[in-house]
Amino acid sequence: MRYGGPERRLARDAALAEYRTAIRDTTRLNRLFAILSEPAPLAILVDRVLLALSEMFAADIVALLQPSGAGDLLLLGAIGLPEELAGRPISGLEDGYAAVAINDRGPVLVESALGDPKIDSQFAELGVETATWLPVLGSQEVLGVLVLARCQPVPFTRSDADMLMAMTYRIGLVVERARADEAGRRLDARLRQAEKVESLGRMAAAIAHHFNNKLTAVMGSLELALDDLAAGRDVRVEIANAQEATRQASTVSQLMLSYLGQSFQAREVLDLVATCREALPDVVRSLPPTVRLRTEFPDAALTVRASEVEIRQVLSNLLLNAGEAIDTGEGKIVLSIREVPASQIVPSPLLSPGWTPKASSYACLEILDNGSGMDAQLLGNAFDPFFTTKFTGRGLGLPVVLGVVRAHHGTVTVDSEPGRGSTFRVFLPLTVSTPENRKPE
Repeated sequence: MRYGGPERRLARDAALAEYRTAIRDTTRLNRLFAILSEPAPLAILVDRVLLALSEMFAADIVALLQPSGAGDLLLLGAIGLPEELAGRPISGLEDGYAAVAINDRGPVLVESALGDPKIDSQFAELGVETATWLPVLGSQEVLGVLVLARCQPVPFTRSDADMLMAMTYRIGLVVERARADEAGRRLDARLRQAEKVESLGRMAAAIAHHFNNKLTAVMGSLELALDDLAAGRDVRVEIANAQEATRQASTVSQLMLSYLGQSFQAREVLDLVATCREALPDVVRSLPPTVRLRTEFPDAALTVRASEVEIRQVLSNLLLNAGEAIDTGEGKIVLSIREVPASQIVPSPLLSPGWTPKASSYACLEILDNGSGMDAQLLGNAFDPFFTTKFTGRGLGLPVVLGVVRAHHGTVTVDSEPGRGSTFRVFLPLTVSTPENRKPE
């Protein structure tokens, strides 16, 4: 045997193993970049990327986190993290290794994670032994944190971290692109909705005003005809029926004007709590007998400048809508009123595009039900005039609510999920009750 033979074979085997590893990593790297180049929604891209990283680096857990406005981290996607653990909050930006990675804009390698107080409880419960945190860098800011963890004592190397940093930069650019595309789609949707509302508004206003003027003339003529007819004539009954139908038609036109914010109801400073208390008995009688209504009202008054008639209309429409959403069995509706700072209101782009607060505090009228709930498509149509899933001829309840609230410089939000009920919130600007502003407008 020649001298140095075994050493050369070992060197050759090591070089061959290194070559195979390089080929494997290059193949997987190309696969990752191919995934990032696909025009797929962000959520799908994230799942595919995390799965590829899990295979490439033999990681038991891969998670992509993004900062929230509340100072903690939200889970954008994860591989290997059970659903019950994924629902719990991740450590905030003030402590933990995520904060170090973000502040230093570089990777953090932890070779011994067992018992480490900076390890999140989710990872600790799964027996994570080694992990690395990497900042996801965008073109101008840190977009999030990528976490890879192993439940075995095999630490990530500096070489792993260098390759992962290159990948996270590419991931950051893709996330930025996806968010920009999503923001563009939302803006287009808002513009289309605004154009739709404006077009419908012009048409409906013209029709409602014209229709109402004609109905006023018809009702006046019918009243004169009734006065000229002798009592007991059969034709009086027919004219009275025509008069009632005309009055109902006039009500529809008035509702359309309310939806458009062109109602002629006078506004004055009133206590929203007291107004709702007084209106409740009439509304409750119209709810199904199997529905229980619970109220949560504050002791102090919450004053708003509004039309009492229209506030009663808003309350009635929302409660009746909640009652109709409860199809079978015992139902529950919770009506609450509270004060909310304007900074805590998150307006709906669909219902209130471009809405900005007009006051520092708002009265929040909230109606929660355990009814059938709505999916995104149904919710997108629920506030359109004459759209209904119930009875023919209905469909102005929620549009009127939206129109009245908009006319009062407020906003409406809805949280709903099929099978889990809905929560409607009406926000009206609070005002201070003084002798001067109690005068009707």
